[in-house]
Amino acid sequence: MKEKGLDTKLRNTVFHWVRSQTKQNKLDPLSCLLKASAQWEKRIHKSLNSMCSDLETSLAKLRPQSEQEEFADKWNELSTYNLDLSKYRPVYAPKDFLEVLLTLSGYVPYTREDEPKWEFAHLPIQVKTLDELRKVYVEWTNGEPLLGVNSNMPSTVPGFNTLEAERIGLGERVSALGYAPVIQEYLKKGSPQCLRAKLWSQVLGAEIQKHHASYFAQLKKNVLEVDLMIDKLIFKDVQLTASNDDQYFVFEDLLYQVMLCFSRDCEVMQALKGSIGNPLTVTIK
Repeated sequence: MKEKGLDTKLRNTVFHWVRSQTKQNKLDPLSCLLKASAQWEKRIHKSLNSMCSDLETSLAKLRPQSEQEEFADKWNELSTYNLDLSKYRPVYAPKDFLEVLLTLSGYVPYTREDEPKWEFAHLPIQVKTLDELRKVYVEWTNGEPLLGVNSNMPSTVPGFNTLEAERIGLGERVSALGYAPVIQEYLKKGSPQCLRAKLWSQVLGAEIQKHHASYFAQLKKNVLEVDLMIDKLIFKDVQLTASNDDQYFVFEDLLYQVMLCFSRDCEVMQALKGSIGNPLTVTIK
């Protein structure tokens, strides 16, 4: 198995499986959050339905063949796709969401005289103490050098001039090993930018297979065939944010592609089953 590389592949499969089983798929134990979430969900649904009525449109409908062809032709440059979004308004205003957050409150089991009184904090959320954090982040507690704080600091390892050069050398060896738990430990002290994408894809098991490409192609097909009302909201949101940002406007076309496909991905709902509300169910007209 080692000669064929199956040993590392099997270990990584077990590692990713165990990690996926430990995810918290249960509902939030704070009942006040569940109640607020349900109310917010109803508010969003009502706003969407109201917008559809005002615009005399439906939440989902089939695209005409001509529109499908135009959408497909501009798939890689959706920023040039002409849409009249003047009549579409945001589903909620930021102040509405802030009001919901400010009204959250729950039972506080204990209070201490020396405990600070936070102005907007009304929920008893359990967090680690400083001593517990020291045990979790042992490397930081011991004062070990972390890449990103000072990449040009001198290296303590012979053969390397700087900490960054040292981390690159070690990172290449760790990446070649390909064992996800080892890569995870390596990342705790920072990753060089040149290795970051490769290392994170290895530790997350994000290796693109043929069935992934086929699944994404199916999502793309769903985007081309079915026109969702939220598509317009996605376009408007990206135009108001990323397209006007100096650092993100270059990703505008990619954002459209990812978010449009994401809105059709049923696997997301399955992964969050038990921790989210009920999605809107509509008939495609």
